[in-house]
Amino acid sequence: MTRIPNRFIARRLPSAFALAALVLLNACNTAPSRPDMAAETSAAKTPPSREDAQLSTAETALRSGQTEPAARILEKLPPSGSPTYQTRLALAQARVFLGRRQPQAALQRLASISESVPPEQMLAFNRTRVDAYTAAGNHLESARERVWMDGLLDASAQPGNRQAIWESLSKLPDAVLANMRTAAPPDVFSGWLELVETTRALRDNPQQLDIALAIWRERYPGHPAIPAFIDALQGRTQEITQTLQPEAHIAVLLPLSGALAEAGQALRDGMLAAHFQTPGSRPQRLRFYDTGPGLDRIWNLYQRAVSEGAQQIVGPLSKEAVATLAGAGTLTVPVLALNNLPDNKPAPAQLYQFSLSPEDEAEQVADRAWEDGQRRALALIPENALGRRVLQAFTQQWQTLGGTLLDVRTYDDDQSTYSERVVDLLKLDASTQRQQALTRLLGQKPEFVPRVRQDADFVFLAGTPEQARSLLPLLRFHHAAQLPVYATSQVYDSTGTAAQNRDLDGLRFCDMPWMLPTAHPGAALRGEINRLWPARAQRYTRLYALGIDALHVLPNLQGLQTGSFSRHPGVTGDLYLDKERRVHRELQCAQFVDGQPGALPDTAPQSPPTHSQPQDVTDEYPANAAKYPLPSAAGGAR
Repeated sequence: MTRIPNRFIARRLPSAFALAALVLLNACNTAPSRPDMAAETSAAKTPPSREDAQLSTAETALRSGQTEPAARILEKLPPSGSPTYQTRLALAQARVFLGRRQPQAALQRLASISESVPPEQMLAFNRTRVDAYTAAGNHLESARERVWMDGLLDASAQPGNRQAIWESLSKLPDAVLANMRTAAPPDVFSGWLELVETTRALRDNPQQLDIALAIWRERYPGHPAIPAFIDALQGRTQEITQTLQPEAHIAVLLPLSGALAEAGQALRDGMLAAHFQTPGSRPQRLRFYDTGPGLDRIWNLYQRAVSEGAQQIVGPLSKEAVATLAGAGTLTVPVLALNNLPDNKPAPAQLYQFSLSPEDEAEQVADRAWEDGQRRALALIPENALGRRVLQAFTQQWQTLGGTLLDVRTYDDDQSTYSERVVDLLKLDASTQRQQALTRLLGQKPEFVPRVRQDADFVFLAGTPEQARSLLPLLRFHHAAQLPVYATSQVYDSTGTAAQNRDLDGLRFCDMPWMLPTAHPGAALRGEINRLWPARAQRYTRLYALGIDALHVLPNLQGLQTGSFSRHPGVTGDLYLDKERRVHRELQCAQFVDGQPGALPDTAPQSPPTHSQPQDVTDEYPANAAKYPLPSAAGGAR
C-alpha cells in the first residue's frame, strides 16, 4: 500500500471520516510493504549482539586507561562483521597498541581498514591516527592528519586542532618544511608549512613579520588559519616582543671556583661572547654570581639576585645545585637551570631546564636510524652509568618507533677484550662451530670465511672517540663492514685530526650545529671564541655553545611555552620546550668521510599508505576551499 502524507488526507476528508482514515492509514504504515521489511523491523528492535556488547565493554575500558583488560576482551572477538563493527574493532585494537607504547603497530592496524571506514567513523579513525603519529614522534604526519580531519570537527574544536597543527609542524627542520610544500596551486597543508617557515624566519623582526603575514594572507585566501589563528598569532608575537626590553637585568649563577670552575668559566665566556655579539639588543645588565663548590649558597644567591633587580636568572649548573634550588622555596622570577632535575622530581613553577642531555641524543640517533630505513639493531655500550642511561633512552625510543633491539654487548676500559665482545655480538662463534662440525664430517678442513649474523640492520655504538676508533676497525675486521654504525656526539672530538679520525669513516652520529662544518649563525662566533680562549675553547667547546644558547633563548621562553614559536634555532640545535618546561635540542646528523664529518641530508618521515576520505570534507571548509584542496597522504594536492 502506498504511503500518503497525513496532512494530505486531513485536508481532504470530512471530519467525521478523518479519524477512521487516520486509523486505517496508521495500520497501512505499520504493515510491511516488502517481504523483508518485517525482518528489518525485528532487527532494529533486537538488542546488541554478544560481540557488540563485548566490544563496547572493551571500548569503555580503554577510555578509562585499562589497556590489558580491554586487550583480553578483544582477543576473543571474531575479526569479521559489518564495516562499522570491523572499524570499531580495529580502532580498539589500535588503542591497545598505543596503551602498550607501540604506535607503529597501531598505525599498521589502522592501515588495514583505511579504505573501508564508514563516514560516520572517520573522525574517530583520524583521531586515533593522530595519537599514533604523535606517540611515534612523526610530527609531519600528525599535522597532516589533523589537516584532514579539521573539516570534520565542530567549530568549538577547530581552534585547538589548528594550534596543534602549528605546534607539530613547528617541530620540523626548515629543510623538511620547504621540501614538503607542493607546487602551485598551493593547498591548505602547504599554507600551514609556509606559515611556520615565515614566522620562524622573521620572528625577531616584528615589522617584517607583519608584512610577510599580510602577503601570506593574499596567497592563501580562505585558509582555515584566517582570520582567528593568524590574529591570535600576531597578538602573541607582539606580547612576546614587548618583553624583550633592552633594560632587562639577567643574573647568572655559576660555579666560578671549585671543581667545576673551568666549566663555569666556559659557560660565562660563552654568554659574554653572545652578549657582546649583538650590542643593539643585548640586556642592559648581565651579572654573574659565584655559587662555589658547595650547595649551601644557592638559595641565598638566588634571593640576593632577585633583591638586586634580576628579572631572569640563568643557572645553576650541577644537578645537585638545580635540585637544591628547586626545593628551597618559591621561585618569584623565571630560572633557566643549566641541568635537569631527576626524572621523578617535578619542576616548580618558573623553573626551566636546559642541558646537553645524552638521552636526547640517543633518542635522535634512534629517529635517524629509523628514517634511514633501519629496523633491527645491535648495541655496543660501555659498562658504566652513562652507557646504561644512553642505552635505556635509545631502547625506549627505538621500540616506540617499532624497531627491534636484537642484542646488546657491553665493554669496559680493557681494550684487549674488545675483539671478544664484537665476536660475541656478531655471533661469529656459531659460524666457527659450524665450520668445525663440517671439518669433522668431511675429514678435511674446507676453505672458510666466518659469517656474521644476518638478522641485523645496524649497530648502535656508545663510547668515546678513543673507544670508537678501536671498535669500528674490529667490526670491519670481523666481516661486519656492511653494517652501518650509528652513535651519539660522544664519539666526536673536534680537535682530532683527519688522520686520527680515519678509522671512524662511515660512522654516523648526531651533534649540535656548533660542532659540525656546516653553515650556522654561530660559525663566526666560534672562530672568535677559539681566538680569544684557545685552550679552554678546545676542551669545553660544547659548553661555550650552551652558554650562547642559554642567553639567546632566555627572552623566547614564553613564546616556546605558549606555542607561538615552537622552535628557537640555536647553535646547540633547534630548541623546543616540552610540557615540563625542559628545553630539548633537535640535532644535525653527520657521517665521517676521509676522517672528516660531513653533514647528512635531512630526511622527511616516511609517508603512510593513502586512505579514503568522506566526499563532503571540503563542505566544512570556506567556500573557495576547492582552490586549496586537502593534501593526499603522500604530500601532494588531492
